[in-house]
Amino acid sequence: MTAVSNGLDAGHPGRRFLHDIGLPFVLFYAPGVVAAVGSFLRCGAATCLVVGLIPAGVFASTAILGSVLGVPGVGGGDAPLWSITLAFATISLVAAIVGCVVGLAIRVVVARVHRRRAGRTESEGE
Repeated sequence: MTAVSNGLDAGHPGRRFLHDIGLPFVLFYAPGVVAAVGSFLRCGAATCLVVGLIPAGVFASTAILGSVLGVPGVGGGDAPLWSITLAFATISLVAAIVGCVVGLAIRVVVARVHRRRAGRTESEGE
């Protein structure tokens, strides 16, 4: 995203959208939502945890490729890459764990409601 936004003027609405909405959504919010949906659909806890690691991997890959290819504004910052990647991985992994637990809780509640309604239907039919 940074490579795309570097081609835009500083005041361009697209650049502001990418930095203010796009990047935080992909790095922090999407792993929780995707993990919740995955947990609800019984994809498993391991899959949900991998979802939490993907944003950090994408960030590190983009930073490394940007540095190698010489994309302006990508890589070569003051902080070491591993520390930023670890911070992003921690945040997105926590979001994925919370999302996994929420998805599991929603699945349990839906199953209980479904069983209660099925029990009422059987007792009303007799």
